[in-house]
Amino acid sequence: MLNRSLAGALSGVVAAFLMLPISHVVALLDPSGFDLISMLSLTLGVSMPAAVLAHILVGATWGVAFACLVPRFPLPVPWVNGAGAMLVPWIALMIMPMPAQAATICGGASPLAFVQSLMLHLAFGFVMAEVFSLLFRDQAKRQRIDPTHP
Repeated sequence: MLNRSLAGALSGVVAAFLMLPISHVVALLDPSGFDLISMLSLTLGVSMPAAVLAHILVGATWGVAFACLVPRFPLPVPWVNGAGAMLVPWIALMIMPMPAQAATICGGASPLAFVQSLMLHLAFGFVMAEVFSLLFRDQAKRQRIDPTHP
């Protein structure tokens, strides 16, 4: 039995794991652009495996936040809500300095890096929302069938 927060955490972990190979391929397309794990490793001053773990933990955190906020989202389509929710951290990264690249939206990084980052955030939100929907929808169906189910 999964509660909302656990379903959110699991969906965030799944999405974060799926983003690892995708972000690696994206980094190969533009070596001067967006390499997520290398940026985390440099920014945090940790090894690559520790950066991967940090990435997974951040994914789980976003999953829990999404699970708590999804009832307030206006659309019944999970992937739209997930992709929309991930615009918030993307915009924050574009406005605030990105310390690993010493860049903001007005300078420094390759323009392709901003597009790559946006696509990765949208893909993460899409996967996270769909996995959450699958995990939590089954729970909701069981509760509707058996109202005594906790």
